[in-house]
Amino acid sequence: MRPALIGLLVFGFVLTACAPRAFERANVSSQSIITDFQADRGAGSSYKIGEPVSFSFGVRQNGFVTLVTTDSDTSTYELDRNIPVKVGKNVLPPKGANFFYRIKQPTGTQRVYLIFSDTVSRGVKFEGKLESDGLEAKIQEFFNAAGSKARDVIESSFEVINP
Repeated sequence: MRPALIGLLVFGFVLTACAPRAFERANVSSQSIITDFQADRGAGSSYKIGEPVSFSFGVRQNGFVTLVTTDSDTSTYELDRNIPVKVGKNVLPPKGANFFYRIKQPTGTQRVYLIFSDTVSRGVKFEGKLESDGLEAKIQEFFNAAGSKARDVIESSFEVINP
């Protein structure tokens, strides 16, 4: 399944001037478990199509994370799911992984969501065209399917640029 994901994992970004922020939606409860979510080049960086990218973040408790992106035309992709993480600093893709994320089109603003759960979620996939309300509902469905008691979502915005 990793080779199939690699095609979806290829996307590009420039972190906006704003720091990563909690996903603040009326129906999605966040508990400030995730900290310091950013691309490997840090705030204000840019990525050209074809370049690799990784993400670093901290968590305040052990659990699982899912990485999701929404591109400029609201196409939503699940890049990785149910990755086990331990308290402290973490990186996606995980150290020793046999895959990587590479920047791809479309150009324009994309959003990356890191979703934390204390339990594994099965059956709920992030895919297709999801406006913010649809994404919010999908995240809530994800948490409900997992029976999550500890949950958090953090968002970063990026801009894909041509080489």
